[in-house]
Amino acid sequence: MRRKELESDDSALLEELLAQESHGTLSLCEGNIPYGVVLNYLYHEGIFYFHGAQEGRKMGIINNNPHASLSVVRAMGFVPSYMRKSTSACAASYEFVSAHIQGTIALLNEPVKKCEILTLLMQKLQPEGGYTPLEPTDSSIAKTALFCLMPSDISLKVKTYPKESL
Repeated sequence: MRRKELESDDSALLEELLAQESHGTLSLCEGNIPYGVVLNYLYHEGIFYFHGAQEGRKMGIINNNPHASLSVVRAMGFVPSYMRKSTSACAASYEFVSAHIQGTIALLNEPVKKCEILTLLMQKLQPEGGYTPLEPTDSSIAKTALFCLMPSDISLKVKTYPKESL
């Protein structure tokens, strides 16, 4: 990370960010052409999970190159230049917390584990319920691809301004 003063090792903040945010941008590479896709994810026991179709561009790229990164961002607000006691446009900025994850992706095929992870994802995204619980024998389990991103590196970046500096 170029701006070391923004790097954080606050593991509680990282866990909170990953548990509370609902989506991130998965970045893949097809040859030397980048491909980014916004998707829902679940962070569970140190692994990131996401689902999708069993065919298509994302699946094709992952099959050829399992290396990936995931970015999760919580934008906390725009800080206009005048709030930083400046009239320079360069002083305008955003406050945010972000995580950048690098790792490799594998396909998870075991129906009971797929059902467990997809159920946890539904509980995260729709905690109020209102959906039919999944069963390992459901046809949707067999038709859905479930991916796990096993991180090799996770960094946390925090950019906020102390109130007294505004």
